[in-house]
Amino acid sequence: MEDVTESDCCEEQRLPTVDSKGVRSSFVAAHYRLTSNCRTKVLCQLLLVSICLHLVLVYSTYTLALSAISHRKMLSKSVIVSNLTLREFLSQDDGYYVAMGPAFFGFYAYFGALTALDDAQLLESTKINGVTGASAGAMAAVLIATGKKPKEASDFACSVVLNDFADPPGVFGVFQGERFEKLMSEFMSNDSAVSDNVKYEEHLSSTNSSRPTLRSRKEISVDGDIENEERSLGTQESEIVLLENCELPIAVSAFDLLRLQTKYLIRGSAAKAARASATFPGLFQPVIWNDDKNNKLIPYSVLIDGGVLDSQGYLGLDHLPLNNGSGEGTLSGKRVLHILVGGSGFSSAHGPTEMMLAGVKNIDAVVSLEIVNTPPCGPLKVKNGPFAVSAARNALYHSLDDFMEEVGDNHYRLYLDATKFK
Repeated sequence: MEDVTESDCCEEQRLPTVDSKGVRSSFVAAHYRLTSNCRTKVLCQLLLVSICLHLVLVYSTYTLALSAISHRKMLSKSVIVSNLTLREFLSQDDGYYVAMGPAFFGFYAYFGALTALDDAQLLESTKINGVTGASAGAMAAVLIATGKKPKEASDFACSVVLNDFADPPGVFGVFQGERFEKLMSEFMSNDSAVSDNVKYEEHLSSTNSSRPTLRSRKEISVDGDIENEERSLGTQESEIVLLENCELPIAVSAFDLLRLQTKYLIRGSAAKAARASATFPGLFQPVIWNDDKNNKLIPYSVLIDGGVLDSQGYLGLDHLPLNNGSGEGTLSGKRVLHILVGGSGFSSAHGPTEMMLAGVKNIDAVVSLEIVNTPPCGPLKVKNGPFAVSAARNALYHSLDDFMEEVGDNHYRLYLDATKFK
């Protein structure tokens, strides 16, 4: 047996101590890096939320300032009053088109205005040749195009609270937007007036209940694509309403981040189209929209708010047919009811000349209708929705027989202050 010296014993005793310190040191370093990464992610999320809230505040302040400037300019100008009322303009045999601009949570006011027209029997499908819009205007356009009554749509919007559509966190946004799309899809598919819609199970709130199934070959809409796919259809499935099957011709605008240009949606899921056009930057994450059926892995478009370039919500008019959608007969030009709420851009509301310069062809006459000073709405102010609906509805309903201003060739304007109707 070899002799063990004292130095050997000391060396053997020291080795574990050195190793344990190394392990502890590595563990502490790894823990520090993990904690540092977590802190960085939390700080990034807080920074993103802060930026989004500041964007909302800046946008709201900007629209209010534009509204005040617009009103002052209007008062300073000499007003030429025409002998034409809005009721007379909308009652002509050629019908009219509806275009609605972007406004932060302005769909409440749009539903109120459309309810006033419906109450006056001016919103019948036989009178409207097509609808278009951007952002909040696209939401309103999609719902009336599917055949929903404005009163029904406003009741639905007013019943939705923040917790119903909040699904944080999103990518480059506070919310994902999936729950918002699901709410829209379920509402539109409930007794919708459209036909030949598709069905699939992803929008079911519950998939665990046992139910009979039916094998059927249907068209399935996935991210705006239309493809034939055989799947199991249940009795409780909700329908996916398609833009091309709507009761009224419709085109909504969204901004494509991949091409840095406006994309006009005329086919695909109506709920996803409304979500894409209303994807306010920073509040909701961008929407993937696939047009290329041969390539499902790479997104064809990544869409955000249509108001980025379509600031007045009328550019989609150029993608609507010059007739009532039936293919029977054509019109000499499009007569447009252009609705703006909240005062955004009204000081420069465009008439036929400006619209044609922007690339929209065959515009015959335009009525620029703005409803301002409705109760402010937003993610934290959805409780003001019913008041905004009521104020807009009453303001327009009591002004249908007022003479409009004539601001250019075949361009009329009706400015409504909803303050006294709140």
